[in-house]
Amino acid sequence: MTRTQFLALVGSLAQAVEYETQVLSIGDGFLPTVARQVRDGGKPTPAYWAWLAEQWEGEELDAEQRADAEETRSEMSGDDGPRTQEGR
Repeated sequence: MTRTQFLALVGSLAQAVEYETQVLSIGDGFLPTVARQVRDGGKPTPAYWAWLAEQWEGEELDAEQRADAEETRSEMSGDDGPRTQEGR
């Protein structure tokens, strides 16, 4: 994968930079060697961009699953959103 492909996946340069910065700031124990090398000033490799894209896609999927679970909980509880004074 290339940087251009990663940017296309994320959708905007600002969001991609913000995400990359956030991901690289987690502890060493959570970063693979390719990510630590980039964080420490190394040149990003195709393996690095592929790893970063996997992280992005995983978080996007997690966010979708959380939203779906919340919607299901709301439907099962009969909660159709916040109540107003008139709606009580």
